[in-house]
Amino acid sequence: MRIALLGASRGLGYEVAKLSLNFNELLLSSRKLEPLQTLVEDKKNTELYSCDFSLNSAVLDLVKKIKQFQPHRIWYFAGGGPFGNFGEKNWQDHQWAWQVSFLTPALLLHSFLKENFLECEQIVFVGSSVAEDQADPKAASYCSAKHALKGLISTVNLESNNKDIRLFSPSYMDTKLLPPNAYPRQQGKKILSPTLVADVFWNWALNSDGEKHFRYS
Repeated sequence: MRIALLGASRGLGYEVAKLSLNFNELLLSSRKLEPLQTLVEDKKNTELYSCDFSLNSAVLDLVKKIKQFQPHRIWYFAGGGPFGNFGEKNWQDHQWAWQVSFLTPALLLHSFLKENFLECEQIVFVGSSVAEDQADPKAASYCSAKHALKGLISTVNLESNNKDIRLFSPSYMDTKLLPPNAYPRQQGKKILSPTLVADVFWNWALNSDGEKHFRYS
């Protein structure tokens, strides 16, 4: 099975990549490839591809690369945004968050639906069981992007219910993407192990009868 893992250099994507190495032919993509180069070493079934998911031109090139690779599954993990009050952060930082966390997934989903990836059977995106449904203080652009992603996927699933389009929504995870002074840490919220979440994701994504939207907290 060929899988394209996008946003695989850290966090949940990195943990899922580790689970995938010995079982599949992989295309691993991220902006920084150094963490992945150490991970894959001499794996002949794995290809690395650098892509800045915040640049539309780079994402269009990524679409071409995925077409060449022709994966059976595409899993998109990239996301993030500035931490702080919305009006105090730079506008460019908000634009980055919306591009990486919503517009790039939307473009990939559109290509999937246009059947640009002819052998692809499934596309999965990562949401947030918290940020996609309620306010997430000091994470406004990330939160709004996850709201939009959930709305897009739930709507497209009503239009294309014969397609395997999924959203995986974990709660807060203990990664570098969650700053030390982040609101959930300050509030004593439950913080999940990304290794444990990766196991849950792996079993759910490979289950053909899995829910289209799976929340894990």
